[in-house]
Amino acid sequence: EDAHNHLQNVFTLTPQNNLRVAAQTAAEIAVEFRPRTVGVNYTQHYILATQCGFKVRFEVRGTAECAKISASEKFLSFASVELGQSKSARFCLSNASAVHSHFEFANVGESELSHAAFVITPKRGKIEAGQTVQIEVRFQPNHCMLYKKDILCLIHHHIPLKVCLIGCGFDDKTKFGLQSQFEVLYEQVCRQLQPINNAETQNGEELEFNNMRHALFDTLFVTDSHVHCSSKIVQFES
Repeated sequence: EDAHNHLQNVFTLTPQNNLRVAAQTAAEIAVEFRPRTVGVNYTQHYILATQCGFKVRFEVRGTAECAKISASEKFLSFASVELGQSKSARFCLSNASAVHSHFEFANVGESELSHAAFVITPKRGKIEAGQTVQIEVRFQPNHCMLYKKDILCLIHHHIPLKVCLIGCGFDDKTKFGLQSQFEVLYEQVCRQLQPINNAETQNGEELEFNNMRHALFDTLFVTDSHVHCSSKIVQFES
């Protein structure tokens, strides 16, 4: 018997009826857990009633875990790169949770034909549980100027990760002037990235990205299913 109608289909028992347990034997019921919301603890009570009137009560519990993704770097400096040339750097996305997740970088170029100054590979993908994905960023300046860009990594049910990229594009005429300006920019970014307090920094990130996260996830991940299904066996003895 289902004690909570609103949890129907979260836990599925097989078989649900007509279970025969012969004397001095055991029978198994498979319990499938298919959560609907990440971070919710589910509890459901069942009653196994026999034809002779005996009832066995048991409880099933499950928790929907969300992915825990982190970036190995929050800041990448490409220094000075001459127009027509490029420079690459790498960082890693790591999944420390027991569930897989998908990621996508929202505001950076991706293809070989892109004219963006910063091109990332891969721009989107999947991170398996306990695995690491290597991300490559290529800086290809197309103007003589200083470049600074905060790229956002959107992850389902996760606060977006931010990585700051800086670089300098130059030619023979602008080399010395721009390089000295780049040194000033580098020092400024380093000071900005120093957290005053870890708790304050995290709260700030949550406030900064909260509205964007809800808006973007509705469009980017509307067809992406992250509901994981697990099964367990419950044994009943006669």
